[in-house]
Amino acid sequence: MLKASIKKEIFIQLSGSLRFIKNIVRYISHHIVVFKRNFEMALFFVILLWFSIVILTLLTLHEVMKKYIRWIVEDYLSKREESSKKSKR
Repeated sequence: MLKASIKKEIFIQLSGSLRFIKNIVRYISHHIVVFKRNFEMALFFVILLWFSIVILTLLTLHEVMKKYIRWIVEDYLSKREESSKKSKR
């Protein structure tokens, strides 16, 4: 159950990141004629795309790991609470 939730959360986070990257690539492809004339501008957008991919990947992993750690702690605490209830009986 926990692994399925993590996989779903990773998919949701990555789909949002990929949507943003897709929009940047679409913008670049629409302006390819300008880039043929201006190499510096094309290089700037390629570097921008690369940095956005790296930053979004790191942010996605950060968010997923925060949720994963929270789920592990909640699972541990619930098991601990159940075992303490059993020991009181």
